[in-house]
Amino acid sequence: MKEYKKRIIDDILRLKLDSFGGVLIVGPKGCGKTTSAKQKANSIIEFQDEDNRERYLSVAETMPSKLLIGDNPRLFDEWQDAPKIWGAIRKSIDDRNESGLYILTGSSSKDVVTPHTGTTRISTLKMYPMSLFESGESSGEISLLDLFNTKKMDFVESKLTIDGLIFSICRGGWPRSLVNKTAQSQLEIANDLFFQICNRDISNIFMALLCNVPHLDSFYSYKHVPNNYQRKHLCQANPLDKHYPGDHLAVHSLCLRIQMRKSSFHVSKRY
Repeated sequence: MKEYKKRIIDDILRLKLDSFGGVLIVGPKGCGKTTSAKQKANSIIEFQDEDNRERYLSVAETMPSKLLIGDNPRLFDEWQDAPKIWGAIRKSIDDRNESGLYILTGSSSKDVVTPHTGTTRISTLKMYPMSLFESGESSGEISLLDLFNTKKMDFVESKLTIDGLIFSICRGGWPRSLVNKTAQSQLEIANDLFFQICNRDISNIFMALLCNVPHLDSFYSYKHVPNNYQRKHLCQANPLDKHYPGDHLAVHSLCLRIQMRKSSFHVSKRY
């Protein structure tokens, strides 16, 4: 097993576990959420473990509290696959009135509506890809915080060349890339992540926003909003061609553009 590289969030995660009953770690896919969480967890439920997935999901749907049985902190990886676990964890934290009971990890590309926010019970911790300090390419001797606080700093020369810095920026701070031995294979990780985000993750978010906006027809007149048949086919289209919307106003703007191009849907006008 490859040695774990210490992350900036490690100390923050420890503090949050000391302060709250649960901690939700969110961040982009592949940034190291699960690996860092496992360093603190004493038991683990991985909902994407295909050997146990169906059993876990079945229990989570019918009696989620059963999945909470285990040594704490107990980690639930990709908890969004079983959203009912959130309510069970929240109730358990209330009942036990203890800190450091649960860790949840999930990708930022997934958004689950829960009946309770988890405020004061489940604290959210945002995680990012590795910095140059975390990847071992920077000594960390220069602190941006200290510079902004006008602290005097001695001159320190970076060990990275300009070409090396450019490569590190293009490669990104994805932990998986550091395992690869060649520069080209390291860059391929970032390339694949870009492809997956553009062609899958954004598509999922787009369809969820457009197809599940409640009472969309009540917001706008028919002339400005595609009907259900049009929306169905729109949701199957490439979202990158339709400018991904982030809120209702963006959805409205999108609908206006689609209305102007509705001939491409081959749908007859309805009056």
